[in-house]
Amino acid sequence: QSCSVLQAMSRAILSAPTELTHVGQFGNSLPSNVSNWVHVLLDDESPAAPSAASGAQCPDVRVGLRLDVLYTKTGLLANPQFKIVGVQYTYRYASVLYQCYNTMCSSDATSPTQSVELVSATNFIDISTPPLPQLREIPLAGGQLPYDFFYPLV
Repeated sequence: QSCSVLQAMSRAILSAPTELTHVGQFGNSLPSNVSNWVHVLLDDESPAAPSAASGAQCPDVRVGLRLDVLYTKTGLLANPQFKIVGVQYTYRYASVLYQCYNTMCSSDATSPTQSVELVSATNFIDISTPPLPQLREIPLAGGQLPYDFFYPLV
């Protein structure tokens, strides 16, 4: 019973917003321009149904939520603009080992507490490729001088 409550509570606390399906590539992306929006991916490797507790261990507890925002620099090298190219939510699951704290292990304890560390993190990942120098062609002097150009000097 307490394991299923712990699994449900951790899922409720660490849940990605379901209404968030797209993110604008730039800060001023217009809702009408569909090509300026990136689909948000959800990577959920959880089992279909959480496992039951076995002994003092509660498996499949959602303990982490990570948001990865992939971006690249576009535009001028002197003043690049940041463009979001990908967004992904990832959950992390672990088994929680039940532990007793101080008087909570005694037989008269009516509501023992269990502390579980839940972690939420956001990573901004730069996937820009370094700019390559672009060298221009050496100009060719294709003009011809008139045959008497040096006449007064010769």
